[in-house]
Amino acid sequence: MEFRAYIDGDVEAIRARSKMPYDKLPDPQDFDDALVGVDESGEARIVLKAQRVAELYMILDHGWETPAMRWAMIEQAHQHMRERLIEKGYKVAYSFFADGVPNGYVRRLIPLGWSRVIDRCVRFVAGGN
Repeated sequence: MEFRAYIDGDVEAIRARSKMPYDKLPDPQDFDDALVGVDESGEARIVLKAQRVAELYMILDHGWETPAMRWAMIEQAHQHMRERLIEKGYKVAYSFFADGVPNGYVRRLIPLGWSRVIDRCVRFVAGGN
């Protein structure tokens, strides 16, 4: 197996032969790097793409004020962090939740633009979807 730089059409060539569903793939412009593995005939067999993402952590004083005031603070912090990440060129952010964080918390993030990826993990994509 040889490896080379990604060129337009590599993903489509593999997708046509793949058994895995690829509903949505990020825009090729959103990747920082890509690598293509080709067989002896030069046919693309694997594409690995690297996308720059942020992983967010939150530490919150749960004893401060009321739940409503804490949530208002979370909403404001989310907006400020979103703006900072966009300025730095990030388009995707993830946050993983530790055991003990109520499931309802994840549901409350959805109106802020987050979506559930897997259990206890959400993803935010700047600009939608």
